Amino acid sequence: MAKINLKASPELIQLLPEVDDMEALRAFLALPPEKVLLKWLNYQVQRVAPDYKEVTNFGPALKDSRVYAHLLTAVAPKHNLSAVQGLTAAVAQTADPLAKAQLIIEAAHELGVREFKVFAGDITKGNEKLNMGFMAAIFNHLPGLTAPSQYGTFGSSLAHASAIIKESGHAVRLTKDGCALFGPALMKGTGAHWVELRVLEASGGCFMGMASPAGDCASAPGHAAGSVGLSRTGELWSNRAVAQPDCSGGFSIGDLIRIEYDANRQVLAFTTNGVLHANVAGGMHFGVGLQGGGALEVRIENSSFTAGSNLVALPVEDDGDSREERAFRIWINSLGLDTHVSDLPSQVRDGLLLLQLMEAIKPGVADWTKVTTKPKNVHAKVINCNYAVALGKSAFGFSLVGISGKDIQDGITKLVLAVTWQLMRYHVIKFLSSLSHKQLTEKDVVDWANARVGGGALPAISKLSDASISSGVFVCHLVKAVAPRSVDLSQVSEGKTAEEKKLNARLAVSCARKAGCMVFLLWEDIVECKPKMLLILFASLMQLEISDKASKRTVEDVRT
Repeated sequence: MAKINLKASPELIQLLPEVDDMEALRAFLALPPEKVLLKWLNYQVQRVAPDYKEVTNFGPALKDSRVYAHLLTAVAPKHNLSAVQGLTAAVAQTADPLAKAQLIIEAAHELGVREFKVFAGDITKGNEKLNMGFMAAIFNHLPGLTAPSQYGTFGSSLAHASAIIKESGHAVRLTKDGCALFGPALMKGTGAHWVELRVLEASGGCFMGMASPAGDCASAPGHAAGSVGLSRTGELWSNRAVAQPDCSGGFSIGDLIRIEYDANRQVLAFTTNGVLHANVAGGMHFGVGLQGGGALEVRIENSSFTAGSNLVALPVEDDGDSREERAFRIWINSLGLDTHVSDLPSQVRDGLLLLQLMEAIKPGVADWTKVTTKPKNVHAKVINCNYAVALGKSAFGFSLVGISGKDIQDGITKLVLAVTWQLMRYHVIKFLSSLSHKQLTEKDVVDWANARVGGGALPAISKLSDASISSGVFVCHLVKAVAPRSVDLSQVSEGKTAEEKKLNARLAVSCARKAGCMVFLLWEDIVECKPKMLLILFASLMQLEISDKASKRTVEDVRT
């Protein structure tokens, strides 16, 4: 299921009615993999059977195998249509459910879907987990989607009709004369562009270089007006003629060829066994092709169109959220629960982890007779999540306005983090209150920090989001006050520049760990004045001080 998201499979953008609709895009990004898979399934089924009812589950809806028949028909590649020819009719006419399912399994195997083993009985019984696994295997091998070619993948709009486009546009195979191009037209003055192509098959007249889609892509690069192409045998072709023979830079199976184009200078460079330069006018596309027979198959391994960014203009992730999620995972794993948390938003979706957390923080709070400990469907998971949200409000007094169990089950990151943060804060404050023998609040923690750093050396902070904290100086002094031997204040700068703030924050985190604190935050959280993470750090230092005082009293009592 790891590939079933927009980042790993940008071709899923085709499932959105409008690519530029950012709200729809954000909603799509928030969907868990199984819902994306369901959306993809319906998209493909509707392509070949527009009147077929919407599929809402991976169990009963798939029992009669008709959905599978439509899906395989939709995603089968052009060069292997024989594997699904008559499949839909055969499934409809076969009476035995097991025989229907066997037809599906055999067709999928012939299409190359072999990484997930499923039996006919699994399909006819409506086994959701196995059907979902089988469906994911079909998606991984035959997504039946292609990202637009201007995003750096091969597409039918920039390829000869005979070209076989594979791997969602990341690979192409040619067995007839013509070319397959990709990427945008590289206009003069647009800077540097590059692509790395892996040669999977090469025989006969194989070429790679730059060309335009003129003439229905009927000619290989180097064999059309204005185009340039490097031949398999190492000749540089331009405008239908050999421009440089014996360039000692051909290619063969297994080679990784890098093609670079400086659109400012209009210079094309091939990097293979050597380096070859050629002049190419602007407006051409990168591409490969055949001329004079043979076979060529290449895969795009990387390119300037995809490097450092996604093929789709995805909303930028909130780095603060990812850091918070990391901190919460460390905290949860420190509690000694049976479950090790590696992906918080996905692991809370059945409600059980949240309920276990609540039980660990406040023993006896959960009524386990109301919990489905082995939820088998979404409905049972939502009920668990609803109960967790209700407990958060009633037993813990959390503010969970606008958060429902369905939001948790959907794995909406911001809302999951909002609930988890309140659990973490409750746990820390409760623990501090038990040590100090009085009920504490966040204000008490701030007042304590000011008292420890006081004395006129530094101005007091008004709250945990106080901008002065970003220098790192206050935090270093606080760690020094609690654990004097852990900090050398001569290493603390004024914290006026970004670099000074970074060094001070790193020093503070390092010294807090050395002092014996369990540190959940990163240095960036100090520089950015993240109040949640700072509360946990200050509370940990406060806990350390209280514990040290208690230990000293114990030693004195023993001595007396």
